[in-house]
Amino acid sequence: MRSRPETRNRLARGVLAWALLLLWLCPVLGRAEDPAPLLDEAMARLRAAQAAYAEVRDYTTVLHREERVRGEMKEPEVIRLKFRKPFQVYLKWIGPLHEGREVLYADGWNQNRLMAHEGGALGFITLSLDPNGSLALKSTRHPITDTGIGRLLEVVSESMDRALAAGELEISYARPNSVYGRPTRQIEGRLPPDPQKGYYAPRVVMDFDLELQLPIRVAIYDAEDRLLERYGYEDLRLNVGLSDRDFDPSNPDYHF
Repeated sequence: MRSRPETRNRLARGVLAWALLLLWLCPVLGRAEDPAPLLDEAMARLRAAQAAYAEVRDYTTVLHREERVRGEMKEPEVIRLKFRKPFQVYLKWIGPLHEGREVLYADGWNQNRLMAHEGGALGFITLSLDPNGSLALKSTRHPITDTGIGRLLEVVSESMDRALAAGELEISYARPNSVYGRPTRQIEGRLPPDPQKGYYAPRVVMDFDLELQLPIRVAIYDAEDRLLERYGYEDLRLNVGLSDRDFDPSNPDYHF
């Protein structure tokens, strides 16, 4: 049987070991809970993305789009996208939904109307539409003039900058992730859900490509934490040298 002094010594050593462990963990836990570094990182990622996009002249990508339109979550769309500054965009649906549909728009061209046709049997009918008209917006939340990474950055940045200045921006986490086989940094931001404040949405989750520094997937949620929209940019290729031919409806690769 152990003596009482030996038992007390063992207990004291155990308590000391736990105390040392807690002293080591407390700074680590404190850093994880401290919101300042998360805010700093989120805003630094956003600023880096803005700087990176300023150097972009054009890009191609496969756009993955999911949107809740008039309360109904639409099926995912897969769209081949070409974009060139100033605002020129060509879209071709390549997934099962609306396969073969093409849309073309350029600022100042065609009286600022988009050109579009469906796939399949109706593909021979080409329409010229007001981007903000009911027909053009029948199955989407946004006009074509909102398409692309640049506009997305503008919208998110506006809300996050205002919320940061008002002390109302919360960054829930920043963690490593992978999107479309590329390493990313995933950051979740939360803003007040009060519609009177005018923020775009109360919750946004952005994946920033670590090499390109641009967001390659963004998910937006409403006050009830329902997905409103998700946009992903797969196989994003920057400054590929798109030409006028890529935004010309007479391009023989197109079917306008």
